[in-house]
This record gives sequence, structure tokens and C-alpha cells, in this order.
Amino acid sequence: MVQVTRTYENIRGVDFSKEARNVIVTRSPDMVNMWKDYNSDDEAIVTREGFNIVRDFNNTNLALQGIDKKIYGIHFFEDTGSNHRIYHVGPYLIYEGSTIENDEIISSDMNKRKSISFMYNKKLYILDGRSYYRYYIKNEGNKLSHILEKVSDSTRIQKEFNKLDGTTVTSDSELDIPFVPITTMSRAPLGGGDVYQQINILSPYRKNAFIGDSTNKVYSLDTTGIDGNLSNIKVWINDTHIDVVNGTEISYSYQADGSSEVTSETKSFKINSVDAAKGTITFNNAPPKPLTLGESNIIILFKKEISGYADRINKCTMSVRFDNRFFFSGNDTYRNAIFHSELNNPEYIGDLSYYQDGADNEAITSLCVGGNVLWVFKDGREGGTNLYYHTASSSNITLTDSTGNTYTDTKKSYPMKTGKSSFGAIGFSCNFSDDICFLTGKGIYGLQYSDLSSDIYSENFVCSRSKNINKKLLGESNFGDAEVAEYKGYMCILVNGHMYLADSRATFKQNSGFEYEWFYFEHIGIENEGDFHEACYLKSFTKDDEEFLYFGTKYGELGLFSDDTFADNGVGIESYFTTKADNFDIINHLKNTNKRGSILKMKTIPNSSLRVYVKNNKKEDYKFITQLSTTGFDFSSLDFANFTFNTDKIPNYLIVKNKQKKFNEVQYKIAGEGVFKREKTNSKTKGTVVEEKRECKPFGFYSFTVEAIEGGYIKR
Repeated sequence: MVQVTRTYENIRGVDFSKEARNVIVTRSPDMVNMWKDYNSDDEAIVTREGFNIVRDFNNTNLALQGIDKKIYGIHFFEDTGSNHRIYHVGPYLIYEGSTIENDEIISSDMNKRKSISFMYNKKLYILDGRSYYRYYIKNEGNKLSHILEKVSDSTRIQKEFNKLDGTTVTSDSELDIPFVPITTMSRAPLGGGDVYQQINILSPYRKNAFIGDSTNKVYSLDTTGIDGNLSNIKVWINDTHIDVVNGTEISYSYQADGSSEVTSETKSFKINSVDAAKGTITFNNAPPKPLTLGESNIIILFKKEISGYADRINKCTMSVRFDNRFFFSGNDTYRNAIFHSELNNPEYIGDLSYYQDGADNEAITSLCVGGNVLWVFKDGREGGTNLYYHTASSSNITLTDSTGNTYTDTKKSYPMKTGKSSFGAIGFSCNFSDDICFLTGKGIYGLQYSDLSSDIYSENFVCSRSKNINKKLLGESNFGDAEVAEYKGYMCILVNGHMYLADSRATFKQNSGFEYEWFYFEHIGIENEGDFHEACYLKSFTKDDEEFLYFGTKYGELGLFSDDTFADNGVGIESYFTTKADNFDIINHLKNTNKRGSILKMKTIPNSSLRVYVKNNKKEDYKFITQLSTTGFDFSSLDFANFTFNTDKIPNYLIVKNKQKKFNEVQYKIAGEGVFKREKTNSKTKGTVVEEKRECKPFGFYSFTVEAIEGGYIKR
């Protein structure tokens, strides 16, 4: 007789791609709600951490109207002395107070779709597909006020602009409005000059910088059809703000033509008239020449509204930061366009700062930054190019002023280049530990390269990352709507209340690329009066090196994962692991297990219990073998029905009396559960009865060893 021993250990993850008999011994064909918790142990697989409900917007003192309370966004505001979350719930934006009673409604007019955000300069910028907002905290007396403003709101900008009176506020740079660009420099009164800064599509205001000539009273702006209201026109002569209505007297010096002598004069300047249609402004006196030849000494700030400009950004649904600029896309009107801000200024987006990646009949589905490259993914539904990328390019532009002097200006551009991908991106993309991953109709793929200029043409440039889970993932309804977040070294993909987790620390070679090992969670959502509200939104963030993972439901509930619990809002988690269907590498002989030859090496976890099941090729259903406890002594989670005085933190070795006869293949299931006997008083007889109650319990697993003896040949 030949004795064989099989040890199932170093479990790497799940493999849904094969039949149970074809899975390798270090993977499981069916493992649910278990993972490797690298923070505590990098060898054991354990029941996943649980979660708690942190908000239920159906039970709140806020007067939320309507039935739509879907969680569309969780945003994190960070500032000195003030760090808090903001929730996008249905049409509401809600500030999270210290308790639910202290929550506040910031807005009741949000777009009912997923929103995104980013922090910059103590402001939180939010896009909801309809408006581009900025949120910040303002200290008004002894009270902190929550300020939510549309970045391009004309009423707000106008109100702020009216503060520019030349006395208390003397420059537009002192105003809290989107940047006002100088669109033309060194311009003569009647025209010309150098194109300088782009029009800001988030603001109707711009400036022209002129060189005065002491002759012309009429100044021609670089555009027509301006706002002719004098309240919307500001003028500076020799750095002095001019009262365009009542006039301002200034003293100035200049050199007359052909003379080396400096002449000094004092005159009053104001605007006599404005031709809004022609874009001309007439002064009462001709503004003077500059003292320094060729210097722009006349600045005219004016207003011109251009319909649709601000909506280029307002209707965007995605944004990333790249090369210290903010890039935007996802506007249904400009389906193939990406827009970008100027350097470190999310409120200045030039009218020419955009790129069109491919045809507009195929939408951009996601943006991702990695390796100094901005990757642009498209859906590819019409058979076009699916992948584009942008890198920063600097160029020096030589400009010549009216005196013939030249100067150099450095410009940044981001030219579009075509990538190589046979797969359209139907959903998210992400930078997962420097691996650019994206969701396609055939699973998750990654970009694999070391030298972009050469590797992008390689046949292995795009490689699969989800081979082991595709069979289940691709069977999910609407899996293109999957949410993604990175948490504790895992890429977490949420769809239909199920979560697929790629392990960044565990990969294996596949063809010329690599694949991730995966884990799988179920029942991510909230039980509510017999109904299950599956999670549909996922967001992670890190604060002080501590990681947080939130989820939201379409019914207004928010959950937060916690490593302090093995329960989902107080309810035990159903977790289990199965081995492969194993013939012990002996395909032509029957086998019998040794009743005393099976042993489990388990991790000690407070309030832990497990049950072992078995089935073989002769039986379709699992049969219960034994129940075992691996509980450590911990008063914080003590269950006296499952009590043990085991305080040892080293692994438990548990004997499993397992006798299986004349089988070809055998498969084991280890489940975190227990059936406990409890005494209960009968209210009628006043006697004591014993009832059994099944409970889900956590457990941790290192290895399972089974010993078998080879039997006779298989007859049929």
C-alpha cells in the first residue's frame, strides 16, 4: 500500500477559471469572504474584516425630500484644524458633523449622478456632471460657515468684481474670482501686439496691455461684442487705477519723440465712450507714453461673455492631476476631448487648452496618470482606437515687442499620441501600485512596459490581469458600472454587492506578462428589514497612514470597513474556503483517508469557530465532519457559549477525524461557523430546554493536511 500526504497551505487566492479538480493546491475554487490580512499575518487567510453603518440618511434629522437617496459621492475636505467628509446623497450635499444630529445640508441642488472631487489650496473642487463647484470653510465671527460656490457663477464673480474700486481693492489679483488673463501684450492703441495668455473659459473677464502713445484717445480691444457697461471696465494707467466715470488725475513723465529730455505732466483720465459692438474705448485725453520705451503701461480690463465656454468644464465627470495641472473629461458634448488648467490653478482653463483624442463618436471613459504619462481610455464601440496618451512637452517661443526687442516665453503642451490596445475600456481605470489597469468587456487588463517609446508597439503591451476571476466577474450584470478603490494593498472592485480583490503582493507569470492573485467577497451591503441593499459606491482614503474604505447604497446607507470587527453591522460574516477536488495525483486508483491522519493548522482569533465538511466523487453535497474552536481569550468579544481558556497566540493544531473510503476525488470545505447549544426557559412549562443555534464565526487558516492510502484500481 502506498501512503500519500497532501497539505493545502500558502493559499494564494481563488481560481474561478477552472473546474475544481484542475485548480492547483495553493488556490481555492470556491472561497468567500476571506483574504490575507498583511497587517497581522502574511501567511494565514482569515475571515475578512467587517463593517459598520456610519450613516443612514433614511433615519436623520435632516429634512431630505424625495425617494432618491442614492450615495453618489463621498468627498474628503482637509485643511488645518478641519478635516471632515462631505456626502453626495440624491440631490443633497451634506456635511458630516461629529454626530448624525450635527450633520448639515450644504446644497439641495446637486446633479443626481456620481460626483468626483479633489483638494487644492484649502478648497475642495467637485464635479457632478452639471456644475463645477468649490467648497471651503469660512470663519465668520465665532461660527464656521460652509461655502459652496460654482466656480464660473457669473453672479458671484460680478459681486466680487464690484469690490474693485481702486481704493480698498486696487487689483483684480486681490479678488476671489477665477484668474483674469492678459490676452494681448504690447498692443498699440489701434491694434496689433502679441498674443499672450488664453481666455479663461471659467470667467467672462480678460485684460489687454497697451503701449500708450500720448496721441490716440481711441483704444481698440482684441475682440468685439464686449459688455459696454462702464462698471465692467477697469483701467490702469502707469499702475494707477482710474475712475472711468469721474476721472482720476495722475502725474506722469515721458520722453517726447526725438528728444532725450523727460517731460512731466499732470492730467485727469476717464472713459468718454464705449463702442461695445466694435470693442473700442475712447478716453477724454490720450493716455501717455511709457517712461520706459516699449513697456505696456495701459491695462484695460473688460468683460465678454461667450456662451458655452464654462459648460466645457461644468459638464465634465472625470478629473486627474498631471504635471501640476488639472485635466478634465467626460463631457457628453465633447466626448473625445480633454481639457486642462494652467499651472497649479484649477480656476484657469484656457480656451485653447484642450486635445481631441480620436473621433467624437467614441467616448473617453477614463483618465489615469502613471509614469509621467496621462493615459486616456476610450470605449472603442465603433472600432476606433481605444488608447491614447499624453506626455509633457516644453517649447520656447520668441516674442518681439513694438520696439524690436525680443524675449522668450516657455510654453507647456501635451500632444496626443496613439497607444495600442485591442480592448475598449468600458469602465474604470486606475494606477494600482504603478500598474495601469483598466476594465474591458473581457476583464481587467494592464499596460506593461519599461520603455514606453519601444514597448508600446509590443504584442505584450496590454496584458490580462484577471484571468482567475473572469468567469465570475464577466457574469455580473452591468459589470461596466463596477467601482474601484485601493485598500490595504488590494485593488477592490465592487459590483452588485460583490467585491473582487487583486493582491498587489501576489502575482504570477502568464505568457509574457503577469496576473494577480484574487480574493472574493460577497454580501457587501446593508440588511434592512429583510431586504438586502447592495453596495453600489466605493471610496477609499488615507489619513495619518490609516486607511479607510467606505461604501454606499442606492438607499442612502453608508458603511465603513473596520479591522476591529468580524461582523457586518453586528451580523456574523459567512466565510469559507474549499480545497480543490483532489485525486492526490493518482488518477487510476481508489483512495481511503487515514482517520487519524488529518490535521488543521489554524490561526487563533477571538470568538472563533469552524466546521469542516467533505464530499467526494460519489456524493454531490458536503457532509459535516466536525466542529472545532480556535478561540483566543479576549473579553472584548467573549462568547461564553464558545468559551475556551486558550490564550496561546501561536497557531492551533486541530485533529480532524476524517474517514473517506474508496473515492477517486475528495474535496473539503472549512467554514467559519458554529452550532451552539444554549439553555432556554420554556415560558409555558417553566422547564429548561436546549436549543441549537447556528452562527457565522470568524476563523484563520494556515494549512490542512490529509493523509490517504492508495487502494485498488478504479473499475469504471
